Amino acid sequence: MRSVNFGNSEARGRNGWFRMAQATLHTSRDRVHVNIVSKRAVAPGPVYLELSLEDAAALGIELIRQARGEDERPRKALRKADH
Repeated sequence: MRSVNFGNSEARGRNGWFRMAQATLHTSRDRVHVNIVSKRAVAPGPVYLELSLEDAAALGIELIRQARGEDERPRKALRKADH
């Protein structure tokens, strides 16, 4: 199992927006499981992903592209109010 600590990221869960503290990830035979929690960690957290290996890879590639600014589409600010 691996984990990623967050310093300045937010997510929207079942009770609204929260500051993400950590994501824990583990892989089963054909799935990648991602549990995202706030500082009040619970299992499962307010955001839980169960991704196929192909979908997890596609999401990872796109996250890297976006973080590097490699998106060919025009950038548009996304505000919380837009959700």
